[in-house]
Amino acid sequence: MRLAYVSGDYPTFTGGRSGGIGAHTFNLARAMAALGHDVSVVATSRAPARLREAGVDVRGIALKSRRQWRLGRLVPVNWLRWSFAAHAALRALHAERPLDLVVFPDAYGEGFRFALAPFAPFVVRFGGPASVIQRWDGRSVPPVRARIEERIERTAPARAVRMVCSSETFAEWIAHDWALDASRFRIVRNPLDLVRFCPGEAVRDDEGPTVLFTGHLQRLKGLEELVDAIPAVVREIPGARFVIAGNDTRSAPGGGSMREALEHRLGRSGARARVDFVGSLPQAELVGLYRQCDVFVLPSHHDVFPNAVLEAMGCAKPCVVTSTTGVARMIADHDAGRVVPPRDVAAVAGALIDLLRLPTEERREIGRRARQAVEAECAPERVGRAAQDVYREAIAVGAKPRHASASPARGTVHP
Repeated sequence: MRLAYVSGDYPTFTGGRSGGIGAHTFNLARAMAALGHDVSVVATSRAPARLREAGVDVRGIALKSRRQWRLGRLVPVNWLRWSFAAHAALRALHAERPLDLVVFPDAYGEGFRFALAPFAPFVVRFGGPASVIQRWDGRSVPPVRARIEERIERTAPARAVRMVCSSETFAEWIAHDWALDASRFRIVRNPLDLVRFCPGEAVRDDEGPTVLFTGHLQRLKGLEELVDAIPAVVREIPGARFVIAGNDTRSAPGGGSMREALEHRLGRSGARARVDFVGSLPQAELVGLYRQCDVFVLPSHHDVFPNAVLEAMGCAKPCVVTSTTGVARMIADHDAGRVVPPRDVAAVAGALIDLLRLPTEERREIGRRARQAVEAECAPERVGRAAQDVYREAIAVGAKPRHASASPARGTVHP
């Protein structure tokens, strides 16, 4: 197959720092190339670039202007600019040799322009549309812009031949919320670089147990509940410390800095000295944090299938997650940590205390089960073969991409 992935965010052009879309595309593109397919990636970069990595043709597209104009207050100009630029790059790829399939992320309307007049079958992968994440995060977005953003993001899935999601729960939810045909969804897990994210020795700078959080510092990640749970954990586990790693966002109440709000909250409870804040790190440096911790925690209010949890599991760490996180089923099925209700401070504290009180060898055994779980479900070759089956089905069905009707979701989500 001749495949093209579109991903505005891509580790090659971001110094190894990448969100979930970029990390997923990076790993899956390489997995598909390893299976013998002709794979290209179209991504944004500071300057035009074309290189070959691990059998993948990577093309960096530099947008001519990043100005938003006054219209940017009501219309996501940057989204549209990238969608049109990606469409032009795909057309150039198609002219070199026809594409069999194009794969777009669901977020930021990257497939919007292509979906209006597709020249090849295309698939949309759901990881969490920006308009949905904003709603979950409680962010204040002008109503007109919010409606336009959602309309832009809904266009490509409505016209895609197939939709892919790593979480059965989220696929069912978004199919209902966006009135999409559930029978067009296929479940394919996120691929994890099991060579990079693996158990290993780590230098510890103290003797106390460490709890790690990694991810964007935003409300929907449950960080307010986490910092409120810290005093109870410290009382029961003297010497426990916490590391919170990730980029700050302006998602605190009132639109302020989330990190500043969390630090203020910790100061009021007297627990500030027990928490180290670390900024955004490239994946190569994150590995060291995973290996140093004793327990990983991600108490999200909502999360589709977070790579951070998979990375911690790859490094053989017990995980505490909420039941509204797509990976919760994997944690429970493999007894790889604890699953707690969302927005429940006492439950988060109790799960952390429970795991930290365990004898070291018992905690390591839970970590070993976590590693076995991602080996079984998220190995790149396994995920690549699952994606390969979906892509072949999409190509066979996709001579003319279907247009979804406005009727409620039909059918069931397929594994």
